[in-house]
Amino acid sequence: MKYRIFFAAQWICLTSCPLQNAAAWTAPATAIRQRQWKLDRRFNDPILMQSWMTPYEEILDSSDMLKATDKRYLSPPPSWQHRVYSILLCLQILLGTCLGTCHATEGAAQKIAQLAEISPQVEVIHQVAQSSEYSGSHKRYWSTMEQGSLAEKEAANLHLLDYAVGTVNTMYYDHTGGVDFQPRDFYSTFKSWLRVEAPTSLHDRTAVVQELKSLISGLDDPFSKYMTREELKKEMSTWNDGFLGLGAVAEPPSKAWYTHTTPVVANLPAPPPPTATSRNKQDARISVNRVLSLPVVTAVAPDSPAERAGLTVGDRIVAVGQDIFLGKSEQQLDKLLQERYSAENYLGHPSLTIAKPVYATIQSDGGRGDRDVIVAYRPTHVRLPTASVEPFQLNPWQKGNAIVHYELLSSEDSIFARQRVGYIRLTRFSKASTSGFIKAVTDLEMRGATSFIIDLRNNYGGVIQEAMLTASTLLRDPHSVLCYTMNSRGGFTTHDVEEYVVHSRYPGYLLSNEPNNVVLAQVKRENPSIFASDGVNWSPPSSFASLHEQATRRSIHKHASLTHYASNRADSDRQNPFYSVIRRPIVLLVNEGTASSAEVFASALRDNGRTVALVGTKTYGKGLIQHTFPMPDGGALKLTVAEYLTPALQHVTKVGGAQYSMGERVGGGILPDVVCESKQGIPNNIGADLCIGVAMDALEEAESAKIQFLSKL
Repeated sequence: MKYRIFFAAQWICLTSCPLQNAAAWTAPATAIRQRQWKLDRRFNDPILMQSWMTPYEEILDSSDMLKATDKRYLSPPPSWQHRVYSILLCLQILLGTCLGTCHATEGAAQKIAQLAEISPQVEVIHQVAQSSEYSGSHKRYWSTMEQGSLAEKEAANLHLLDYAVGTVNTMYYDHTGGVDFQPRDFYSTFKSWLRVEAPTSLHDRTAVVQELKSLISGLDDPFSKYMTREELKKEMSTWNDGFLGLGAVAEPPSKAWYTHTTPVVANLPAPPPPTATSRNKQDARISVNRVLSLPVVTAVAPDSPAERAGLTVGDRIVAVGQDIFLGKSEQQLDKLLQERYSAENYLGHPSLTIAKPVYATIQSDGGRGDRDVIVAYRPTHVRLPTASVEPFQLNPWQKGNAIVHYELLSSEDSIFARQRVGYIRLTRFSKASTSGFIKAVTDLEMRGATSFIIDLRNNYGGVIQEAMLTASTLLRDPHSVLCYTMNSRGGFTTHDVEEYVVHSRYPGYLLSNEPNNVVLAQVKRENPSIFASDGVNWSPPSSFASLHEQATRRSIHKHASLTHYASNRADSDRQNPFYSVIRRPIVLLVNEGTASSAEVFASALRDNGRTVALVGTKTYGKGLIQHTFPMPDGGALKLTVAEYLTPALQHVTKVGGAQYSMGERVGGGILPDVVCESKQGIPNNIGADLCIGVAMDALEEAESAKIQFLSKL
């Protein structure tokens, strides 16, 4: 009876809340919780169960609403109904705890987390911690650790270890094809610890955590790790502008994925020691062996002071002020980066010394082609403001927000523009970025843009589904492949444009003179049974069907490089020259910081012939998918569970030491069509950006080819 009274009062308060205000309270929590933590049981499709982002990306993506212009998601004004509702929920929790009503307590606590005025990142932790199954599991574990007997503690810790080992053996994807990981060897290592160490330390929480971290670090995968509940909460804390508050992430070499993908260092003699003259000119070089132990820049936030100053992924941090990092141990560097040189300790204009790689082109072994290798590093002294001193601000001529901003380039405001070009910068991929991209395209076309530059530099990815949805709006053929995914259980899934055309959020075919609904109309003609009266009945292709079967039964196009008869349909983006006339030409800008979902977007457009050119430098090379599994102790196990391949069936991630027949390494990033380095940084004034000028040249060549094609008609 008492619960009926409480529930009735809660229902009255909730139903009397303004609908818009209630949505503002619940929408962010629901979106983040579903994206990050819902464990999808459909393991045949790893894309649906992935957490594609590195920790840096998670923080950026989960802060989308903090940077969006829609401020109602930040701190909606609490109404009196919400206050009363929260008080009733607290009373319900109190009574439920006293009377042992476990399910009612957990449900109420989860609702309080939805209503609490806390940051989205902290809210994620609350939602996970208060979910019924997960909360009950970790509460039992900690109750055992605090009050249980020695045997009960050993049983709880054994269950924790067994859960982690089973998850790794079942779900972990080894992108080296078995070179670095074998389930049998991994399990043997675990059993060996149980025989030797467990009898004396299995009851000790500290020893068990150490063993868990040791097991996961043995995978030699910088994206996989075990996190205690305290570390998990810290990882999901608000992004604080990174190293020194400059908008960059610096990590010790062992934790930096980029060190796995850099070119092989040439076996050349060390450069001569610097002279007084060379020091004055700042052209002294540091040998590769001395630099290998220095912190690595692994991420640069778009529109940050670090980006404007020219810091790029792969740079090494030599010193901060007079504190020189050369000769420091890995543990010392890790402590300095996490404690002393974090963003909260700096405000102003810190001075630092960075070392940029010096490349040389050498002939590969056996004369199978040339490749670039690092031969030395050149130190450079820079002094730049922190992000809190000079935060990102749109220029008066720019539109959008921190997630997507755009402008129209013309000869009036750019030294390069000789036509009306729409410039769009995508800083990440999320639901907000998709809607921002659609708005930018619509606005720029209304203002007369005839060609487009899409800037993906330092875009560290985000939600892979949003990247593919955005790419699908630019491809005419519904059977064009966006990417392939492989998982540890042998699943090989094709993701094509049709998968997103039938989605309710698909905005239509963009940047073309054809009707907006032309692609959707084609899908309806070819598969009318998909569109039933009760909704869309589309089903994904099988994860275990061959490419031939998928091409035959679902008309999915193989890339032109895979077969001589591929993509010979009249509506193929690559084969039909008519599309070069009726669609707007696109150039993509990429660099070392273009990673993950951004690489999916870039490869989907280029491999399907939609881009005029990719301009910039080789991309980051992260084609691995991570998923975060909740653990019985309240922590989390983040594992690589799958890998994606480009439409041309190329690896983006470096595959060990594998090489193609011409000596080129397998994976390690996407090569640009036109090389353009932003050595002096990416200026806030886009019209003065050198790489924009290179992109303009590519667009002019495309316009000349279009005129030549029309003259032959």
